Amino acid sequence: MSERHWVWVNEPTADDEAMIYGVPPVIAAQGLLFNQGHLVTQPVPLIEIERDADSQGRLTDNLIAAGVKGLLFSTRLCTLLHALGIDNLQHFPVLVRNPLDGTETHDYALINVVGRITCLDRAKSVLKHPPTDPQHIEFIETLALDAGRIHGQDFFRLGEVPEILIASSRVKEACETARITGVRFYAPEDYMF
Repeated sequence: MSERHWVWVNEPTADDEAMIYGVPPVIAAQGLLFNQGHLVTQPVPLIEIERDADSQGRLTDNLIAAGVKGLLFSTRLCTLLHALGIDNLQHFPVLVRNPLDGTETHDYALINVVGRITCLDRAKSVLKHPPTDPQHIEFIETLALDAGRIHGQDFFRLGEVPEILIASSRVKEACETARITGVRFYAPEDYMF
């Protein structure tokens, strides 16, 4: 039987969790992308993230911050993934500052998940395409993965839609056992994009 895979979704796991809004200046100025599955080869300076009034609340292990164009993982989550042997992650230092209460933390890294696997099962998925480009996916109503193309990978970006992260059951179970916050796992057939 093949390994089950899940969609990793940056989503609050409790009502009091912080969500970070806005694009950090260095990411905006340099046009950096950490959500395409490609190795980032240019130098990346310290990424400073400032929490505004709308970004208050408890910081999670997987900090929800769409503007960073990647993932923000706590040291605890990085350590967990490293212990699982996940070695396709680039880490870039981050400073999270909260001018409202004067606190700051270096406990986060901006994570680039390197690697894309083209494993969408188009025959079993329900997809919407723009009429002018039948290869481009505009919307996913039902997602199905071709497990035969995954070859035991634990954590990667979906080749056809790199904004979608896929995690193995091993990653899911480890995160749930460790009570990692800020992420939910969806069965592909229950996920819509």
